[in-house]
Amino acid sequence: MKKDRFDGVAFIYDALAYLVFGKSITSIQSIHFDKISLGRRILFIGGGTGKLLLEIDKRLQPSEIVYIEMSPKMMELSKKHIVSAPITYVTDSYEVAKNYGQFDLIITNFFLDVLQEKALKTFISTTPSLLNKRGLWLISDFRIARKKPLKYLHKFLHWSMITFFKVTANLQNTTLYNYVELITTNNFRIKATATTYKKMIFSVLVEKK
Repeated sequence: MKKDRFDGVAFIYDALAYLVFGKSITSIQSIHFDKISLGRRILFIGGGTGKLLLEIDKRLQPSEIVYIEMSPKMMELSKKHIVSAPITYVTDSYEVAKNYGQFDLIITNFFLDVLQEKALKTFISTTPSLLNKRGLWLISDFRIARKKPLKYLHKFLHWSMITFFKVTANLQNTTLYNYVELITTNNFRIKATATTYKKMIFSVLVEKK
């Protein structure tokens, strides 16, 4: 099996996420939409089944969406969500994003946690080049609390997810890094933050300096 391939779980991915995290995992992804102006050119990386596309289309009214998803099965499901905004579907690695110009907003939901340390740091350091002046980056992902007892709960849940996706998707990365710290030391400032599901899931909206 190739590395980090989610084709095998595409058709049950949303149901599994809901089973474990309930509505928290979907609501957190759009929690900062009211702080984003309409009509932006959007890059959406790793959108999975594309469930968020309809809300992006309705609430943000983008001028264009470039949607990058490496899994053909996930992309197949994504295309079933009909949006009014012009949209370009790219079934490829996130690394091709540089071929599509600059954007006003980048969205990465539960994407950074798939990247191993070297790839993660490279992606974060190159993201400013994908954004226009004062462009925004919206990130939702998992975190591990530093204090007990949440620390142990988060570690157990993360271990359970890692174990499952190692078997089903050949997931390589097993570490949750301090994503906010890495991002804010790379030419970004925080505009808004939020957490949910016992503070294990976070969303942060950052602006290019």
